[in-house]
Amino acid sequence: PGAEREAAVVRTHLPGAVDVVSGTAATRDAVVAALPKARIAHFACHGNSDLTNPSGSLLLLADHHNHPLTVLDLAHLRLDADLAFLSACSTARPGGRWRTR
Repeated sequence: PGAEREAAVVRTHLPGAVDVVSGTAATRDAVVAALPKARIAHFACHGNSDLTNPSGSLLLLADHHNHPLTVLDLAHLRLDADLAFLSACSTARPGGRWRTR
């Protein structure tokens, strides 16, 4: 719910930022098409970590049930980006081997 507000704050610090994909327009195809043009990618969305298959972790975009955008998909893209920032839930969870004492 705070993604639009977060994007507005980012734009105040990066006035050249133009491509904002949000809401129902934030589909796998739209994000994959926008990424090659971006020097900085800022994701403010939900995510899902797959602890048994980290490459299968994904961003919960508008069409994630039918066309998921996984870590493996992103790894296959050839990007010329300087920075990628992920502000998504469930993406900083440690793996299954992490134990607290």
